[in-house]
Amino acid sequence: YIDNSGVGSVIPLSGGSVSFTIPSATYNIPSPNLAQGTHTIGVAYTGDANYLAQGANNNAIQLTVDGPSSTTLTASSSQLVIGQSVVFTATVSIGATGTVSFIDNGFQSIATANINGNQAVTSPLTLSQGIHSIVAQYNGDANFGPSSSNAVTVTVGKANTITTLTSPPNGSAATAGTGVTLNAQVAVQA
Repeated sequence: YIDNSGVGSVIPLSGGSVSFTIPSATYNIPSPNLAQGTHTIGVAYTGDANYLAQGANNNAIQLTVDGPSSTTLTASSSQLVIGQSVVFTATVSIGATGTVSFIDNGFQSIATANINGNQAVTSPLTLSQGIHSIVAQYNGDANFGPSSSNAVTVTVGKANTITTLTSPPNGSAATAGTGVTLNAQVAVQA
């Protein structure tokens, strides 16, 4: 039985025992997709010519089924240059709690954010030059199982620069055979 409702069919014993798993098994339980929540599951032995029957209440177990979760990811920008920052927003199933980890290129955690409402938002992040494939991984809670988002690609390129050269102040002339001071400045172009 599941949740005090009779389900299933007779499963023959082999060597005094039978084993099965939920949702699929050698012997299928007719309700393989249990709803989210806590369920009482038990089995009953109907007895035979030599052995007495045993009711399901003598061996019931409690099984908690986490609900499925879903996670999607967006980025504030997909094209950056070195020095610019990006913010990632993960949207998870309504009612989910806990944290979301943001993973770069499949292995490096770059941030973890708490869920507020149904979103987890990173603080502004600065990524290294290159192509970054970011995935949000919801870590699950007591009611929802873990899930991963779609991958979002963020490309960080080289920043454009401006180089300026200045001569001595006030346009003063240089004297032949003496040193001249010139100033060069390289800056990131906004």
